[in-house]
Amino acid sequence: MSTIKDDNFDYQMYLKKNSPDVERINRGIKARKQRFETAMKKFSIRIEEDILEQFQKLVSPGHECEKLINKALREWLSAKGVKDLVRTELQQMLKEVLYSYQDEMGAMKIADQKSSHNK
Repeated sequence: MSTIKDDNFDYQMYLKKNSPDVERINRGIKARKQRFETAMKKFSIRIEEDILEQFQKLVSPGHECEKLINKALREWLSAKGVKDLVRTELQQMLKEVLYSYQDEMGAMKIADQKSSHNK
């Protein structure tokens, strides 16, 4: 994802004019771990023991189940979004069908009244 709006931007030329400060570049395992920790928000939650045991059974021995729990939550949220979308669409379709049915019933009622009135 580019943050530069100019299509004619020359990155190579920019780097020649504005070379990065080597002293400020953080590399290695320690720097990677620091970036990872910064990206992850730490938040404590209580998970019922039986649920935690199920997740722990799904990961290899000696590994944490935190990533698996995050993945499951992401998938659930995604599925929930789809379910909400489908629910909304179904509700709209049902409304349209009901309105159409009511219109038909109203038309039939008027037709019945006219035919009984003409007799």
